[in-house]
Amino acid sequence: MKISLCITTYNRNAYLFKSFEQVINDDRIGEVVIVDDCSDKELYRLVEERCKYHPKIKLFRNSKNLGCYENKKVSVEKAENEYCIVFDSDNVIGIDYLDSIYSQK
Repeated sequence: MKISLCITTYNRNAYLFKSFEQVINDDRIGEVVIVDDCSDKELYRLVEERCKYHPKIKLFRNSKNLGCYENKKVSVEKAENEYCIVFDSDNVIGIDYLDSIYSQK
């Protein structure tokens, strides 16, 4: 079972990559779906530049700001795996979180 990390962001490039850096190389993570909610274009360009070096990351940008909850919905709709962890770019997910999920099987 692979999990999709669905991360919503808006003008938070400083925290975004820290939010999932502990688990990006974990085999249980199938993809990292980042949906930017129409951030500043320059900030988005910086995020886009960093994402191109990570094959698991799928980056999307809304054409208009949808707000917190609609953006979360969009992130799940973009995910390809059956299971998703949805969180914001100022949260951090660690290996212990994944271990807890997988120990429930």
